Amino acid sequence: MITAYGDPETKRKALENGAEALLTKPIDFGTLRSEIDSRVERAA
Repeated sequence: MITAYGDPETKRKALENGAEALLTKPIDFGTLRSEIDSRVERAA
């Protein structure tokens, strides 16, 4: 999940509702790429 709100409550709610990770804005595209690659690897 990508959000502008990186507070602990938002993270807790996101993870409880099925998010596997929480990335906050501004987006670090290196981290985003790493998350995507990790998910694709696990799905293969």
